[in-house]
Amino acid sequence: MAADEPNAEELEIADELIAERRAEAPGETPADMTAWQRPITAFIDVLNYRAGQLIALLMVPLIAVVVYEVLSRNLDRILIDAGMGGLARALGLGPTLWVYDTSRMLGGVIFMAAAGYGLMRGVHIRADFLYRNWSDKTQATVDALLYLLFFIPSMIFFTVVSAQFWWLAFSTSETMQIDSAWGPLLWPARTAMPVGGALLLLQGIPEIFRAFHKMGKARERLFVRALPIYLIGLLWLVLAVFTPDLVPGGEWFTEVMKARPGLSKPTIGLIMLGAMLFVIFIGFPISFTLIFLAFVFGIWGANFKLTTLLLTLNTNSTMLNDQLMAVPLFVLMGIVMEAAGLMERLFASIQMIMARVRGALYIAVLIVSTIFAAATGIVGASVTLLGIMAGATMNRAGYNVQLAAGTITAGGTLGILIPPSIMLIVMGPVLEVSTLDLFRGAFIPGAILASLYLLYTLGRCWINPDLGPILSEEDQPDTSRYYGAEVALICLGILTITRIFGLGLSGTFGGFVPFGGLIAVALSIAVAYAAYRNLTVLRIVLPIAALFHVYMVYANMSDDGSISVWSVVFAAFLLLLAFLARPIYRRDADEGFYFSELWDEFFAGLMPPTILISFALGSILLGFATPAEAAAMGAFGAILLSLAYRKFTIGGFFDSLIKALEITVLIMFLVAASNFFGAEFSALGTPKMMTEALLGLDMSPYFVLILIMALIFLLGWPLEWVPIVLIVVPILLPTVIALDLPGFDSTYNMLVWFGILVAVNLQTAWLSPPVALSAYFLKGVVPSWDLKDIYLGMMQFMIVQLVGLTLLFIFPQLVLWLPAFLSGG
Repeated sequence: MAADEPNAEELEIADELIAERRAEAPGETPADMTAWQRPITAFIDVLNYRAGQLIALLMVPLIAVVVYEVLSRNLDRILIDAGMGGLARALGLGPTLWVYDTSRMLGGVIFMAAAGYGLMRGVHIRADFLYRNWSDKTQATVDALLYLLFFIPSMIFFTVVSAQFWWLAFSTSETMQIDSAWGPLLWPARTAMPVGGALLLLQGIPEIFRAFHKMGKARERLFVRALPIYLIGLLWLVLAVFTPDLVPGGEWFTEVMKARPGLSKPTIGLIMLGAMLFVIFIGFPISFTLIFLAFVFGIWGANFKLTTLLLTLNTNSTMLNDQLMAVPLFVLMGIVMEAAGLMERLFASIQMIMARVRGALYIAVLIVSTIFAAATGIVGASVTLLGIMAGATMNRAGYNVQLAAGTITAGGTLGILIPPSIMLIVMGPVLEVSTLDLFRGAFIPGAILASLYLLYTLGRCWINPDLGPILSEEDQPDTSRYYGAEVALICLGILTITRIFGLGLSGTFGGFVPFGGLIAVALSIAVAYAAYRNLTVLRIVLPIAALFHVYMVYANMSDDGSISVWSVVFAAFLLLLAFLARPIYRRDADEGFYFSELWDEFFAGLMPPTILISFALGSILLGFATPAEAAAMGAFGAILLSLAYRKFTIGGFFDSLIKALEITVLIMFLVAASNFFGAEFSALGTPKMMTEALLGLDMSPYFVLILIMALIFLLGWPLEWVPIVLIVVPILLPTVIALDLPGFDSTYNMLVWFGILVAVNLQTAWLSPPVALSAYFLKGVVPSWDLKDIYLGMMQFMIVQLVGLTLLFIFPQLVLWLPAFLSGG
């Protein structure tokens, strides 16, 4: 493997978002770094490292309080429905007032106070499209200049202003009044703003020293000689901004800031937008670039007071956003599940089950990637794990490299779309639509894309069997003579239990006995297990299951006597499975039929994560829990699964907390920075000007939308989804709203549809060479595959995704039907 290629151990779950994760341990400095800089660098690194470790532990009480709220509220409802309200009151069960506010304050503190830790670990996102092609000296010089000119001043401003904001809350005993029934004091949570700003400011010093070291001694000496002049100028600037009466030239500087340029405010906003794109593509961390530019152009176009007010209000609103609180919890759920090794077991079992089918490994990859997408929502983790699990086996089986690479990378991108997607959680507040509706809207498109991938790969294998040959005899599992009946029975059993589970969730059994849904599911699983272990029981249960599904067709009949076509088709499919299982009634089945051992491994790998995801995702889609509550329950369930599989260790769990913290800081700090940038950009009136200009071109609204989609697709090549969703989409959003597209009964539904189009579009951009990081992740874990073949494989699936995107564009109801159905609309 080449020196610059990452290996499996080096690839972290969050690497697709991170330009350069720092490799050295906290406090470790290069031996040839300038002597006086080493202890300063080491001390600040360790300070932020310890702060990050402490802050990561806050996820534990965050999970605890939300889980308590969910269990208390739902147990209270169940006991009341069962006529045991007195017991519920005696136990103190019921909805709480304090959990909602406590949990979102904890979520805000986690990302804000750990911002310095994120910079120390190198996890703040940068678009290094140009940066990576420069020499080390050029990179270091640009970094040093941008840290000195952009980062240090903006972080000083942020720290001072947020400290003033905190003091206001502390001195007036300000309480949370908006959307809060509890009304807690605000200053404890707001403490994270000046503390996080100060730690972030301090961490800028080691970053400057590292840039000095990287650029070489000769160039470093020039910077060091200029430092005294820089520090004097910086001190004057800070004093002139905050205490203009105490510094020479302070009043003059105040007048300069008040001066109005000859340019209109919208034009200043256009310059601001151009400067943002230029600086981002240079490669400086995006969040710090946005904060500095919003400060500069906000003061230029408006005034200092308004700019600082927008900064504090937007940071505070991001910290207390209850939808964004789900981000660290869903990330933690995925990381803990990954650490438990469930996906490897699931892949191995599906591979064995499909061993006699052409393209079996393609099927296994797509099934596992769909489940893993629902568990993590992170592309890099999926591609890396799928490459590790499937790459060597595909090579040994003689699979086509291009099709194999395309299947793995395309399957990995499903994490962007399939709920609970981190991107959709972030996108909800941006579009000002419910995350719940985005999750519901993404469910069918995600299933469509996964199905298109499967149809494409199996279709290619049917046309050309050499692309995915049947696995060799040594890779074939030991099965009974009636393997087809085994597969049919397992499918029938899973679908039957799933149907009973759905009926239980809908409250169908609750009217018969207390906890009827839970009892029905438990009984169905017990009966299925007995049938799995005993052929006589299986022969009795099979016709009962068939009759149950026939009865469900009658039960689903509407009042006017009509029957749903889908209900009939589903029942017919289940009856076909029962018919295919008829060999179990043959005389020789007593000795010739048995369930192979591979099914034990299949259920051990499939059922726990599937049940966990079903509870977390099902509770969201059906409206039983908010995304944040479902995320907490999912993280708690993942911990229990890890314990059950004896994979849980205190050290391993702490590492999972740290990884989740890094991703959270990366996303959430950029959310806060982009909200500030977007508020300034909107205040300048530029979005309105751009909207009027586009609408004045006398083009079809749908053609304008196609242009917007094309722009997002092109930006998806050099940029990750985070800056596109948080920066580009808010800029384009006023234009999308003003299009007033025909065929939608409300702007809200149109925005839900637009959000899913953006998600699928960005998913497509993930497969677009030359920047697509999925290719580099796959190359890192399967080094024998040529990068050219990986690219060619990805581009095939990019076309498949464009087909899916076109279907969603032409038929918006593919997105909007499920949200309307589940909400009763």
